[in-house]
Amino acid sequence: MSLPYALARKYPRAGWEWVWQYVFPANHRSADPEDGVIRRHHLYDSVPQRAIREAGHAAGIAKRVSCHAAPFVRNASA
Repeated sequence: MSLPYALARKYPRAGWEWVWQYVFPANHRSADPEDGVIRRHHLYDSVPQRAIREAGHAAGIAKRVSCHAAPFVRNASA
């Protein structure tokens, strides 16, 4: 995995650590705008958000469903 800017020089093994890996990688590869190398990048924020919203709709959940909701914090009867 490539790291942005000078991080690759500063932390040469960081690209192999879990912290730097994409949890939701893109389906397609594209050219890196900095060096033109073909790589797989991260998904846009809207992709998992849309998938979660559609899953809630398919499950028949009447309330608004999003990946930003924290159901464990809210009252279950709300």
